[in-house]
Amino acid sequence: METIRIEQKEDIVVIKLNRPGQRNALNRRMLVELREAVSILREKKDMRCAIVTGSSEGKAFAAGADISEMQQMTFREAEDFARLGCETFRMLEELEQPVIAAINGYALGGGLELALACDLRVACTTAMLGLPETTLGIMPGFGGAGRLKELIGYANAAELIFTGKQVEACKARELGLLNAVWETETFWKNTVQLAQEVCANAPYGVRNAKKAMKKTKGDELETLYFARLFLTKDQKTGMEYFVKKQKTKHFWGE
Repeated sequence: METIRIEQKEDIVVIKLNRPGQRNALNRRMLVELREAVSILREKKDMRCAIVTGSSEGKAFAAGADISEMQQMTFREAEDFARLGCETFRMLEELEQPVIAAINGYALGGGLELALACDLRVACTTAMLGLPETTLGIMPGFGGAGRLKELIGYANAAELIFTGKQVEACKARELGLLNAVWETETFWKNTVQLAQEVCANAPYGVRNAKKAMKKTKGDELETLYFARLFLTKDQKTGMEYFVKKQKTKHFWGE
């Protein structure tokens, strides 16, 4: 893959967007390779958390879709492009393990839509976020409008989309768009630490909690997912240590 890099350290897998010369703008090739990367992650049994970020050479997480590629698209080509983006981001969203978007710079248009498909979003203080598609005569096409509305409410989402304005990371945090904002110097260290905190907990518990939050608005499946965890070694270990007033040293993923 040329536009995507995959790195793994222990149980954390990092997906890096790698078009620094184009500020990681999402073109068709990158979306195809991102989909391939997500397919690889689906099969990684030793992964407990994933991080999506932009290549360190650039100043962007992903500064939108590649407008130079989109400019002359026909209706059918635009439809196929949007479908590719939607399917790719849905695959990412449906990964069993939590995914953190590490926004290390601009996250605009399709770039922000990618971050919205992740479970957690953190950013450096210099990051700028927005969905400026309406300023280009189009609209978010990769599922971002619906995800943004669900995350920060209709009124806030409508303002960002209708005006096309970009907001600084601290403002995005106030809106509920980000989980944390850190200084550039400590950004990556803090992101990895967050991933490690996720990895330290019972993997089946984390995965089933994600399923419950993503796939149900009632309590029927949540009840089932909850009960299933009582068949696991991790449940017995975690509660045994709690009763002993000790911190669980290790979860087995069993």
